[in-house]
Amino acid sequence: MLCLHDFADFWYGWRDQLKELSESFRVVSLDLKGYGDSDKPWLPWSYHDDVILEELKGLVEVLQSSCQGRKIILVGHGFGGSMAWRFTDKYPELVDRLIVVSAPHPDIWLSNVTASWRNILAQRWLYMCRLPFLAEKKLVKHSHKLFEKRFKNWENQSDLVSI
Repeated sequence: MLCLHDFADFWYGWRDQLKELSESFRVVSLDLKGYGDSDKPWLPWSYHDDVILEELKGLVEVLQSSCQGRKIILVGHGFGGSMAWRFTDKYPELVDRLIVVSAPHPDIWLSNVTASWRNILAQRWLYMCRLPFLAEKKLVKHSHKLFEKRFKNWENQSDLVSI
């Protein structure tokens, strides 16, 4: 089972599911390119969907070689779900099951998001986050809000360890 995370998340977002799923499956969750501790190439075409799909294919083939060639169960959330749809469309021979959370098929999403100017404006963050340095500038400007929200009740968080 391979789990792909949502935008602005990383492998750790699957931590609770990994515990439960690992009782029945061999489960892998990774940082997609540009997230968490993964590589962050400077060249924008390094983030093109086809490049990411080829890299995921390489990973799946390595995983399959250690599992007697069995097909994978691919799980995706949000952005990871969109990648999972695309991966399954491009490499159906590698996927046994597809589980997608909060991500319609890319063709359905595109037809709806471009149906009107109102929809395009409502989804403008998707276009803006692909522009170099804009997302990082906004994150730096508002980073205190992110940390305040995440650590507001840190004493009650079961996934945090105090040192």
